[in-house]
Amino acid sequence: MFKKYYWLATLSILLAVVFFITDQAWAENYTTYLITQNNYGKYPNINDNGEIVWMGENGKIYLYSNGKISIISHQGKYPDINNNSQITYTYNGQIYLYQNGSTKNISNNGRNNYWPFINNNGQVVWYSLLGNNY
Repeated sequence: MFKKYYWLATLSILLAVVFFITDQAWAENYTTYLITQNNYGKYPNINDNGEIVWMGENGKIYLYSNGKISIISHQGKYPDINNNSQITYTYNGQIYLYQNGSTKNISNNGRNNYWPFINNNGQVVWYSLLGNNY
């Protein structure tokens, strides 16, 4: 019985070391961004240009671009960003698109809409609540 646990413990330690070494080698090839806004951030997304959007503690949508942090919206959730700097997010059950400094409601369908995603062609998809079903 002791042998069984000894080999199990040895294998666990060996796997932990392998994962640690692999993780360290993997991390050396990537850039890490540490952005602090009230020590809180939710739903972060990053595009291939290094621009980052997230929801802050206060419900605001933030954009990190070219070394600066800007507020995109004073209320919202679930932001996404594409490589053309177009940003989508949800507020009050509606989907909004921010581009070139202006924001517009792109859902306006009378339903509760959530989790928008935008691709590099500017096409947007999201979840929409119909009755009790998405």
